[in-house]
Amino acid sequence: MGIVDLFKSFAADLEITVRDDNWLRLEKYLAEDATYVNVGGPDPKCKGRASVTTYLKEDVSNTDRRFDTRTLIALTPPKVDGNSLSRRWRCTFTLAETPDLVIEGEARYLFEGDLIKENRRVDEEVWKSSGRLMNSDHPASDSLCNSMFFFFGGGKIMNEHEKINYIEFPAKDIKATKAFFSSVFSWSFVDYGPDYVAFEDEGINGGFFKSDLCSSTANGATLVVFYSNELESTEKKIEGAGGSIIRHIFPFPGGRRFHFSDPNGNEYAVWSDTTT
Repeated sequence: MGIVDLFKSFAADLEITVRDDNWLRLEKYLAEDATYVNVGGPDPKCKGRASVTTYLKEDVSNTDRRFDTRTLIALTPPKVDGNSLSRRWRCTFTLAETPDLVIEGEARYLFEGDLIKENRRVDEEVWKSSGRLMNSDHPASDSLCNSMFFFFGGGKIMNEHEKINYIEFPAKDIKATKAFFSSVFSWSFVDYGPDYVAFEDEGINGGFFKSDLCSSTANGATLVVFYSNELESTEKKIEGAGGSIIRHIFPFPGGRRFHFSDPNGNEYAVWSDTTT
């Protein structure tokens, strides 16, 4: 059985499980050491078949069942790339006397043979999540999204009360900035006059403003860190696009990383939990 058929079987049994709470049904689809991985961190939120199903059971009980109805639709067919599979989805939740809660996202699974080895919740370059949470002031929206991450892939919560929502960088050359980030990270931009450009859905929304200043850790600035599944490849792309490597790949407790600067001199880092 191919991984598309395996995924469809898993998805069908998952829907049944959400209704009848028999989580043992899903264990046959998960590798013994299956992991559910946090955004931007090296440690899995839970590891092991039993731990994953226990976490999901508790989370669904505390979230999904607080709604009157739950309707899941696929926005795209499953897309296969080697032993990984992805699919875009939309889920609508209804609750009497409250606005509907609508979540969109992209499911990404890594298979090992006939079993799900990993679900990666990462808002970065390779495993980029693209979910949107509307009506984020809705009851149970925060905890609901946590459970949705495993079922359907990483979702990104937008406009949460008192959460980090937007980030801005100085840029000496707006045109060069757009060319660099478009080339290396495939970003797209919206211009707001000659002195400001914005980007969105890149792990966080943000923009660049015209300035002769630059952001670096040597000056005490905040360090923005990207994630990459292929650290060496990302480093080469940055150099090829005109970026400067401030510190080449080195190990740290979470994995490996390197630091670079964009054409404006702003410093960033890229990390990976892969060993090679």
